[in-house]
Amino acid sequence: MQDFILAPEHHEETMELKEKRYSQWSWNYGKSPPYTTRKSRRFDKCGRIEIFLDMGREGIIKNITFYGDFFGNRDLSDLEDLLSGRHFSYDELKALLQGLDISQYFHALDTESFLSLLFE
Repeated sequence: MQDFILAPEHHEETMELKEKRYSQWSWNYGKSPPYTTRKSRRFDKCGRIEIFLDMGREGIIKNITFYGDFFGNRDLSDLEDLLSGRHFSYDELKALLQGLDISQYFHALDTESFLSLLFE
């Protein structure tokens, strides 16, 4: 198999197409069928967080559940309820979590680290 090398004059067009279509939520999740996925990571000073996502049609979080060996002060069902029914969109979830102290659910964790786990 031979590698295809993009000509320099096509680079700008390619990057524009990437931004306008292939980097959009609607392209990546908008027409996706239902599926389930699991995310897991260990964070220093927090512990291991496992996230089980049950995704509905068109990238809607049908159900989300958290497991792990982390500590927290708040009931995780509150966070699960807040995230359920939302689009699995980085920007939408970041806006939703703005002003929420995520470290109350996962000791010593910040919102950016939480989002990085969700969208890794």
